[in-house]
Formats: sequence, structure tokens, C-alpha cells
Amino acid sequence: MMNSSKLLRTGILLPVVFILALSITAQERRAMTLEDIMNFHHMQSPAVSHDGKWVAYAASPDRGDGYGVLVSAAGNPEYIVDRGTRPAFSANGEKALFLQAPPLAETEGRSASDRPNNAAVMISTADGSATAFKDVRRASFSTLHSYLFVHHHAVEDTTLNKDQNDRMKKSGTPLLIKDFGSNKEVTLPFVETWTVDSLSSTLVFTVSDTLEANNGLFSLSLANLDTPPAFIDTTEKAKYNRFTWHESTRRLAFMRAEDLEKDTLETAALVVWEPGGAIREIVGQEDAPGGMFLPFDNSPGWSNDGKMLFFGFRPDRFAAGPEEKKEYSSVLDSIGQQADIDIWHGEDPLIKTHEKIMWNQFSRQNLSAVYHIEENRIVPLACEEVPDLITPRGGKNALASSSLPYAKRITWEGRFRDIYLVNLLDGGRTLVAEEHQDMAALSPNGRYLIHFDNKHWHSYEVSTGRVTNLTENIDIPFFSETMDRPAEPGSYRTAGWLDDGESVLIYDRYDIWRANLRTGAMMNITGGEGRKTETVFRIRRLDNEPLIGLNDILFAEGYNETSKERSIWSLRSDRQGVNMLLDEGRNLRLRLLSEDGQTIVYTRESYDEFPDLWVTGRRFRNPVKVSDLGRQIGEFNWGTAELISFNSADGVPLDGIVIKPGDYDPSKKYPVFVYYYEQFSQRLHDFNQTVINHRPSFGYYASNGYVIFLPDIHFKVGRPGMSAVNALVPGVHKLIDLGIADPDAIGLHGHSWSGYMTAYVVTQTDIFRAAIAGAPVSNMTSAYGGIRWGSGLARQFQYETGQSRLGSSLFDRRYLYIENSPLFYAHEINTPLLIMHGDVDEAVPWEQSIELYLAMRRAGKDIIFLQYRDEPHHPQKYPNKVDYTIRMKEYFDHHLKGHEAADWIKNGVPYQGR
Repeated sequence: MMNSSKLLRTGILLPVVFILALSITAQERRAMTLEDIMNFHHMQSPAVSHDGKWVAYAASPDRGDGYGVLVSAAGNPEYIVDRGTRPAFSANGEKALFLQAPPLAETEGRSASDRPNNAAVMISTADGSATAFKDVRRASFSTLHSYLFVHHHAVEDTTLNKDQNDRMKKSGTPLLIKDFGSNKEVTLPFVETWTVDSLSSTLVFTVSDTLEANNGLFSLSLANLDTPPAFIDTTEKAKYNRFTWHESTRRLAFMRAEDLEKDTLETAALVVWEPGGAIREIVGQEDAPGGMFLPFDNSPGWSNDGKMLFFGFRPDRFAAGPEEKKEYSSVLDSIGQQADIDIWHGEDPLIKTHEKIMWNQFSRQNLSAVYHIEENRIVPLACEEVPDLITPRGGKNALASSSLPYAKRITWEGRFRDIYLVNLLDGGRTLVAEEHQDMAALSPNGRYLIHFDNKHWHSYEVSTGRVTNLTENIDIPFFSETMDRPAEPGSYRTAGWLDDGESVLIYDRYDIWRANLRTGAMMNITGGEGRKTETVFRIRRLDNEPLIGLNDILFAEGYNETSKERSIWSLRSDRQGVNMLLDEGRNLRLRLLSEDGQTIVYTRESYDEFPDLWVTGRRFRNPVKVSDLGRQIGEFNWGTAELISFNSADGVPLDGIVIKPGDYDPSKKYPVFVYYYEQFSQRLHDFNQTVINHRPSFGYYASNGYVIFLPDIHFKVGRPGMSAVNALVPGVHKLIDLGIADPDAIGLHGHSWSGYMTAYVVTQTDIFRAAIAGAPVSNMTSAYGGIRWGSGLARQFQYETGQSRLGSSLFDRRYLYIENSPLFYAHEINTPLLIMHGDVDEAVPWEQSIELYLAMRRAGKDIIFLQYRDEPHHPQKYPNKVDYTIRMKEYFDHHLKGHEAADWIKNGVPYQGR
């Protein structure tokens, strides 16, 4: 890509040469610093113009101000927008738009109300000329034609007093509309919300001014910006939301409510408007079934043919309103009713912590109903017993489900549900499957339902009730072949429905099958190539089409389980066979398809290659690289990644990734940073995210003289701790035998699940010189009765059927909980251990780290515990992430490299009164 960049700052074009990294010929490659990580830019929000001639993206650092890039698909010219984010293109590709965030220096440490507003920058692709917009709430182009909409923030008027400015903030704000075709523009004052139809012909907007005299709902013909807006509705003190257009009829559905200041939702109505016509209130409070009301917070949705409009009712007990005045029969009753208590009952469907969190979902859940436009009637579809319904866009049925009969079992066994078909004409329900755990889906025309049960795919013909097992006669499993948890293996899911109304694409481990639900016939459209070559084929839908055409050429990515590389293929649903389009021995990922369907944007990456953007045609000939963020690694001693194989202690073949420094010398032995979770070898060709968080940055450690080892773990049910030992120890011995590892300088790091494994592994082996365990479980007996505070769920399911893989309750096989708990072997640990835990961890109770710390402290072991205040499972506050990153490296530098120990390692840090 030629370097002819231009820099845009507040709409002014300045010619510059934009260089992200020093040339490697200018200086020797060096070690990364934390400042380098903070400044490292990552790709965000890539976009391609409708005609495929231009690409845009944002480059954002871990901390600091980023920039936006607009570049020709030919690679030149290129324009840079200072702090540009979230790029978008006009329909004709002649304009590009970036939001422009304020500088970090003006936002950091300030409250949201005290921060500067966003701006926006629009660039002409013809000549690079720029137009700037200040104080932007929202900015976008129309889907069709050439309109620009810029909705501004209210700007404080220094001539007004505080009360007047406060009133201004509560009112609508200016909306600018530009028509590039006619070069006309208009600014509408006091606009609160707005929406544009799918044909980009009509703007509908609400007005909320300070005098409340001209408030209401209005429409404007975009082709005639000189024409005054037309009134749609001027109901006094009305509020409007959830605007939903029907594409072909151009009807607009929305919710309207009056006088919301009274803290009630009972004035809401569902309204329909046709351009040029009057509005029609089709559902009001009087239409709600007994015990229900129509909430303003609703989600109207049209059927494809526009004859049905879906919405929802809500139980009366969730209606907002004035608090009921309590009456007391006595002084004792008055005191007793003020008690602050939760009562946990053994027969509660949900435990109280889960029930409290789910209350917010339950209280906002609408029970689906449908309004039949031509028949002017309402049919309730969902109810409190069967509350979950997927709104269809076609057919005469909807798919509904209920997990309520199995709610109690969520605590220890997982999620189950009953599956129903609901008739859209009369609301009648038909039970299709009971105690179901995996996927179920209704065909877009509503004629067939598929679901995965008992390791097979089944189809259900709605008109006859005929059930067909689609996969029972195929000698290939359609359930997860690599499932190693004590639960029923799930499916590999589906790839999408075909437009013939009777076919769906289904995945096995490797290949893709077309299932004809009318005949029950199954065709392997990848021709078995996936299983033969151990390549996992997965379709990548880059268009916005809801259905796959029978004759469509589909694009797929193929991940090879042996080489770990990802390639790009094409195939069709009406025949067998796949066609290789591009294979470059790295990871190729499809990202974007232009609206005209002719231009494809993809990325290519590996450990030592940043996933920059490449542009090509549908045949993948002569691709052009249009971004160059990868140049950032050029000045660093980044290193390379390679795959090694070894056997676990119990004879299972395993893979692992070895990352070596860029100046690796095979005559030397290196300190090794072992980092793992479950399976990591599939990341051989992944570019490591260079950010500061709870994980090690591989480029940072490799450039600072470490070898990083990412081994796979093979688990056996009932023995998760020893499974880790049996994989890690032979893997480390392999590195020693290869002459890579210094046997006296090997460190182990894991977080969460691998934090637990790290704590367990050091109870069983002394091969590691030091170890770091982030958010570990240390005592499975107490953790079994703990709470995942983020979801409110009990942790029992995690041990009986989930990731912890014990496969039994605590009282059925108590010995498994003890054998797999590091706490009970803490006195045998000889490895210095650093624990990190946030004290508001929503996943693993932080008391688990306290238990291990206290046990090791009592046993006189080398233990340090980093407690990050008010932090969840992964530290979120940037100062804490930086602090942990510093301490992680100081800890390993001391133990693995022999550096002088930092004072906190030698002496700790006394409490400072806060």
C-alpha cells in the first residue's frame, strides 16, 4: 500500500506522512514496554462501500486516542481522521462518515455529563475534502439515495440561566438533513427521536420543545426538503418509541403513551401509520387480557407480508404506579412488616440470588401476542406458563418454550425446556418435545420444525405431526465428538435455512449437510472433504439475506485440525464438493462483502502477522492489502510461534504452541512462561491481542526474553486436577528435552478455570519455579455450595455436569471433591505462589483465594495474595490492570530470571488506612 496519507483534524486536511513504527533498518529490534502495549493500535469497525471501491476502519490503542482510516480498495489514496471511529458510507459510496471522539485528556476522570460531546467528520471520496460537525448525538447516511442525518446535542447557552438551560437539556435538539443529490439541507429544531423508512423516502420524527406547544409526531418527505413537515399525531404530552417500518407497505408501527410523568405505563397504545394517511390505534389498554396491561416498553415487529404485527402484554403486577399504602392491624404488625428479609424455601423453583437477578428480566418480559391487520383482531400467543416465544416472520405458527417445569434442576443439572408450536390464528399450543436441552428451530415458512435430541437431528412436519429422525442412518456422529464434560453432548448447530421452504444446512464436526425435511434426505454438500482431511468447514454469511438461495455460491472457512490454519472455500447447497479459493498457511477470515456482492474484505493473520485488511473479488485473485497496522510489530523482538507434539502422562497425544523470542539462540536455554486453559493449540496462527489485562501479552514477554508455552489439556471426568498435571508436566519435559527450557526457570500462569488448575498442579509437582493463579477455586467442597454472583446461580451444576467435570454431587462422591481441591494439599506446595482475585468476583467467590492463602500461610509456604478492591472476575479498572501486569512480570522476572525482588515481594505492603 502506497503511503500517501492525509490527516484530518477537525475537518482540515493536512498532508503528512503517517508512520506507526520506526523502520527496523533505523534501529535494532527491541523489547516491548508497557507503554508500547498501551499505544498498540487494533482494528475496529471495518466497513466497505456499497460499490466496493473504498474501505474504512478505526485504529484504536489500548489507551489513548485512535484514528480512522479511509482507503481506496486499490490501496491509494488514503485519508486519516484523527480520533475517527465507527465509519459508514453513503449508498453511492461518494461520502464516508466517521464519528470523532473527544481526546482522552478531556474525558478521563470526568463524569459523563461533564465530558465534551462527540463530533463527526464527513469525507468526499472524490477528492478527500472534509466537512466537520460539532456536538453530535447521532450521525448516519440513509440506506438508499444520498441523505445525511446529523442529530446534534443541545449546547449550553451562556445567555440563559441554569433553570432555562436545564429545560433545554430535557427538550429535543437540532437535526440536520442534507440531500447531496439536490444540494439542499434543512435543520429541524427540537427533535427528540427520528426514523427513516427502508426506501429512504420518509423521515418520521418527534418534537419536544421547551414550551410544549408544538410537540408531537411529524413526517417529512426527503425528496422535498422545502416542504414543511406534516403532523402525524399531536396527542398532548405524548411520548413515542419503538418505531418499526414494514419494508414493502411502508407502514410504520410504534408505541405511544401519554403523561408518563405520573409513573404509570397504563396509557400506552400500539399505533400504525401509513405515509399520507391517518394514524390508527390498533391495540390499547382495553384490549389487554385479564390481569395484563400493554406496556410502553414494547417491541413491535411485522410479518414478512405485513398482515401480522407482533407485540406483547405484561402481567399487571409488573406495572409501574404509585406505591400502595400499607395498613397495619397493630403496632407489632407495623414493626414486623418493616423486617428486611428474604425467605429461602427448599421448594423454590429458583434460589433467591438467581430469582432476584431474573426478576429484572421477568418484570420486563412481554408475553407475545399478534394483531391480524386485515381481520382487526388480537391473538395472545405466550402466557406465564409458556412465556418464551420466537416471533416468526412467515407461516402460521410460532416456536415457544418453557423452562419452568425444570427450573429447580438448573441449580445442579443444567437447563431444560419443553418445546411448543403456537398457532398464530387462534393461539393454540402443540407440545413437540419435552425436557429438551439443545437447539430447536422453526422453518421461516412455518411448515417444519427441527430439533436436536438424543444425539440426533429430528424434523417435525407441522401439518401432519410426522416426526423424522434425519441422522439415524448416517454412520457419522452429529453430536460433539470432543465433548469431555459429564453431560449429554450437544449438536454442532445449523448453518441456515434455504429458500425452498423445506431444507436446512446442518453441521457435523467437519462437514456440512443439506437436510430436506419433506423427504428426509440428507446430502453432504462438502462431499466428505472435511472429515477426510480433518478440516472443519463453516459457512460465513456476509450478506444480510435471511435465507440461502438454492443456487447461491456460498463462502466457507476451513480450519484444519492438524496444521491449525484457516483457509477460504466456496460451495453450493445444490451439489456436492468444495472449491479451494485461498490457502496461505495462516488464518484467513472473511470479514465483509460489498452491497453489490462483488468485493470481499478478509484478514490474514498469524502470531507474527497482524490481521490487516485485504480486498479482493469473488474469485480471490490479485488481493490488495489496504491496511498496515502490522508494521507496529516491526521494531520489536516479537518472535515466532511453532507447534510441538507430545504425549500426556496417560498416553494421550497432545499439541502445544511454543513462542520463541525474535533473537532466539538454539544454544541457550530460556525461562518459560506456561499459559493455558483447555485447548490453545488452535491459536497457532492467531495474532495475540496486545492489550493490558489479566492475561500475559505474548509479544511483550517474548520480546523480553521469555519462551511462552501454550499446551493443550485432555480431561478425564472426575480427575480435572490430575488431568492438568498429566498434560503440563510432560509438556514441560518436552521443552527441556528439546533444549529450549531452562529447567530451573519455568513459571505457570492460569486464570479462573486454569487458575484452579494452577493451584492444584503445584500441590502435585515441583517442576515449576513459580506460579500465578488468578481467581482460583481452591476448595471444591465449599465452592460446590457457593454462588455465581453475576447470574445468581448456585455453583453445583459446574461440578456435576459442567466445566469442573466431577460428574457427581458432593454427597454421592465426596472423595472427588477432596481429591481435586488444592486446599487439602496446601501443606505439600513447595512452589512460590502468587494469587490474584477481585473482591467482587461475580463468577468465583473470592473467599476461595482467601482459603488457599490462609492454608498456605498456616503451613509456612511462600504465598502472596493480590486483592483488587471492587473488581470482578477480570479486573476492569485500567490502573488495576496495569498494576497487575507490572506485578506479574516482576514476580516472574524475580523467580525465573533472578532479578532483584521488588519490595512487595520481599516485605508485602502494610495497610495504609484505605
